[in-house]
Amino acid sequence: MATGLALVLATAAACAPGSDRTVATGATTPSTATATATTNPHVTQHAYRAGESFTYFYDSTAATYATQQAQNGQVVRVTDLQTISDVRAMVRFSVVNQNGTLAKKVELLDTRFRDISKDAAQPGQPAIPFKKIQTAAPNFPATFSYTYPLNGENDVARNLNTIFKDYPDPHLVQLIDIFSLFGAPASIPSTVGVGQVTSTPGVDVDLLGTTYHSAGQVLLFERVDRKGTTNQAYFKNQGLGNYFNGYGVDTNVHSTYHVALNGPASGLLAGGDLSETAIQGGVGGAPRTATQRQVSLTLQNLDTRSAVDSYGPDLKPIS
Repeated sequence: MATGLALVLATAAACAPGSDRTVATGATTPSTATATATTNPHVTQHAYRAGESFTYFYDSTAATYATQQAQNGQVVRVTDLQTISDVRAMVRFSVVNQNGTLAKKVELLDTRFRDISKDAAQPGQPAIPFKKIQTAAPNFPATFSYTYPLNGENDVARNLNTIFKDYPDPHLVQLIDIFSLFGAPASIPSTVGVGQVTSTPGVDVDLLGTTYHSAGQVLLFERVDRKGTTNQAYFKNQGLGNYFNGYGVDTNVHSTYHVALNGPASGLLAGGDLSETAIQGGVGGAPRTATQRQVSLTLQNLDTRSAVDSYGPDLKPIS
């Protein structure tokens, strides 16, 4: 199930506008986001510089439910909760020089998970603690790193199973939206202004011997917010009607996110939330289940700290 969801999300990202911006380049261009942040707000691509780094807190919750077929119709109705899977990670993106060309290095500084049964989710039950990912994947490095071309997040998402091939644990697949969300600003046309809506048509692609339909995307530049001294563009994105033709997986995805318009992180994700509803199964008589995923990725800085009950001011785990 988790693998199917990862493929759905990865393919959707690969088909999104701007997904071909995966060639690393050493050239940078001055950002005009600061000047246009309030007078004529548009998102401009971040001007990456060797040596800079940005740390994010990521969390993903996937709740899976049983379903039943509604009478006199094709609608699948969600019934009982089965399991909940939580994954969180402190993630650092750094810009490095690789053979004379700028590239990105992503590091998973601390990755943890917890699985919650239906019984453990009943009222009055104690909290289930998070465990280090090494308890499920013993050979997973304490700090995992991977280097890839600038703006190559879509390729990383699409190939995440290959990147993690030596660590066959399903919890790691939930990390895919680190790249889906972090790479979102790269797909925003620089011509889109406040209040404007852009839509792209759906597309069918061949994948794993069947047809995958990536639904059309609707993107709304809703408004400009301010946090501290940073102006942030706020976007809403919807993609309803994604499906694998031969695997019995249908998903609807929507997300909201802020993109910094000025400051050191200009043009980068300041924070984003993604929600996906997936219906899977039914092929070969397998029961159909529903999974609701809620994901967030938040830039850590002086104004924002996530999970302060678990991480200290240095962003290292308390225990």
